[in-house]
Amino acid sequence: MDNDKPMDITDFPKEIVKDMYAIVEYKGTEKESFLYAYPSEIEAYKAAKRVSHNNVSVFKTNIVFHIVDGMKIMYGYEKD
Repeated sequence: MDNDKPMDITDFPKEIVKDMYAIVEYKGTEKESFLYAYPSEIEAYKAAKRVSHNNVSVFKTNIVFHIVDGMKIMYGYEKD
């Protein structure tokens, strides 16, 4: 690895978990933000109700995690 370049999360190994439910606010805009991911649709909708505004999307997708020092960190989701 080049020592002049700072490390980025994408430099770490990744794991893709298929068929999870993502909660994203402001989907498709500049302010898009990935909030949570749940294995069940019911859990995802319960969590989406706790968000303080109505611009929230819940959808089934593959979630991308990066593994940093043995910890899985949510990075995003695979866009269609």
